[in-house]
Amino acid sequence: MAAMADDLRSAFDLAVRLIDAIVNIDDRTWRALWVGALYFGTFIIIGWAGRRILDRWMSGKGMSVKEQDRLPGELPRWRFLLGAWRRDE
Repeated sequence: MAAMADDLRSAFDLAVRLIDAIVNIDDRTWRALWVGALYFGTFIIIGWAGRRILDRWMSGKGMSVKEQDRLPGELPRWRFLLGAWRRDE
């Protein structure tokens, strides 16, 4: 029982230290985090919106990306994309 109490106490102490570290971040660090979030968030939103627009436009024409990815008569093949291997269907 004493070991469990010690574990809870050490977990509580760790949580208190983490909260204290977050609250006491200086202004330069907050500014860097804000600029990073703004910069990367903008690119993520632009990419997401572009994908939605392209998907809507292609579906209106009766096409999909998978159909455009393979040439007619071509066999499925393995591709390396974003750090993972995938097989064309």
